[in-house]
Order: sequence, then C-alpha cells, then structure tokens
Amino acid sequence: MTAHLDERQPSDDWQPAAGDEVGRLARRLRTRRTRRQFLKGTGAVLGGLLAVAGGWWTVRSLTREREYDFGGITCSEVMAKSEAIKNRQLPPEEMKRVKQHLTRCPRCKPLVEQLGGLEMLGQAAPICRRPEVV
Repeated sequence: MTAHLDERQPSDDWQPAAGDEVGRLARRLRTRRTRRQFLKGTGAVLGGLLAVAGGWWTVRSLTREREYDFGGITCSEVMAKSEAIKNRQLPPEEMKRVKQHLTRCPRCKPLVEQLGGLEMLGQAAPICRRPEVV
C-alpha cells in the first residue's frame, strides 16, 4: 500500500544538501514570490490608471466642441477673422474659403447670422419660391 514518508528509503542517487543549499533555495523562492507579487500589484495599478485615462479621454472627446474644417479653414480661424470678415478686409481667395466654410458649418451658423446672413458676404442664399399659378 502507501508508505509513509518516514518509512521511505532514499533513492540511490540521493545526496544530502551541502552547506547552506536549503537556505539559498528558500531565499530564491522568497525573492521570486516577492517579485511576482510586486509585478502583479504594478500591473493592477497600471491597468487601473489606463482605464481611468481611457475614460477621461473618452469623456473629454465626447464633451469637447468639435472643430470643423470646411473650405480649408477651421472654425477657430473663422472666429479669429470675424472682424475682418465684417469689414470685408480679407483677400478675395480667403473670403471665398470663409464663405465655403460658413455655408457648410453647423457650428458657425450664429456667426453668419451675426454678420447679417450670407447676403452680407456677397453670396445670396437659395430662396424657395412658390410657383406662380396661371
């Protein structure tokens, strides 16, 4: 049947441990265990930081007002040039880009209204007319 540990006989290739070999092996095991625990803890902390950073980035990107780029000019560039647009001090090529932006951009619609509509910029807005009845 099963033999107890104290009844077993050492095998022929067994030799007693020399000097402090058992102590060295125990220290190596403790060092490995400590290193493994440190790496697990560090991984958990880094994972948590990554999750927080990802959540922050997602919320920030969803709540930030979008910057459109219609006509080769961005909303912030149009806003910065609003006085020059009002006073018609922009070169014709740049005014053309601004008009393209203002006709397409949903964010800049209030600026168009503030400037007096597209007619003020020299571009008439399309008008829907009722067909004449004969």
